[in-house]
Amino acid sequence: MGAAAVQLACAAGARVFATAGGADKLALCRELGAEEAFDYRAGPWLEPFLERTGGRGADVVFDPVGGETTGLSVKALARNGRLLIVGFSGGEIQAIKAKSLLLKNASALGVYWSHDTDGALVERSIAEVLSLRAAGKVRLLVGWRYAFAELPRALEDLAARRTTGKSVILMEGGET
Repeated sequence: MGAAAVQLACAAGARVFATAGGADKLALCRELGAEEAFDYRAGPWLEPFLERTGGRGADVVFDPVGGETTGLSVKALARNGRLLIVGFSGGEIQAIKAKSLLLKNASALGVYWSHDTDGALVERSIAEVLSLRAAGKVRLLVGWRYAFAELPRALEDLAARRTTGKSVILMEGGET
């Protein structure tokens, strides 16, 4: 999701900063258009990020990780900023102290689109992404390919955050 978020934000004209774990993922963020990428595994990233924004922070933070990352995401928000909660891949659901949002006049928004209730929105969004892809503004990243027999390893790699881009499971005799 992070690679897609970086590309879509850049395509919309945003100044993009990213956090990722490891040199390969940081390089990918920059390659996709992030102005700066901070390695959350290497140490604190919040202060260097705030320095790069002149202390202002971010208007929008995209948080697919949850847990303690969410607290840092709220601290990274600018006044009147918005936190987009899109998942909890870190395994811990977000807990936000209302005071943190109140003092910044910020908001947090859960983002979950259902094909059942948001079908028209999903269709428009897919059409827009495909249009951006056709224009060369975003690309679809297939980072890993696994044979069907390797499904357990694919799930382990995903859980251990070793993957980048989409992971594809190839059915017997399948091609990508």
